[in-house]
Amino acid sequence: MLNIYGAVENEIMIRDVFISSDGELFAPEAAELMVYDINGRVVAIAESSYLDLTSLNRGVYLVRSVYNDSTTQIIKIIR
Repeated sequence: MLNIYGAVENEIMIRDVFISSDGELFAPEAAELMVYDINGRVVAIAESSYLDLTSLNRGVYLVRSVYNDSTTQIIKIIR
């Protein structure tokens, strides 16, 4: 996107990611979900928009959502 000065601006789209109180993760538009622990290890992965995190210990995790248009989004969750 160009601004009024002719410079390119990046657009940021934030997509919905929901997590229930018991640990179920849902990102309606996601094609793939990956969950990383604080050390960067993949602890859960799903090739869908739903992931059950109930087996994970309480702590801080990063959720990487990959979408059909090849965009990604990373959020921090506290379980």
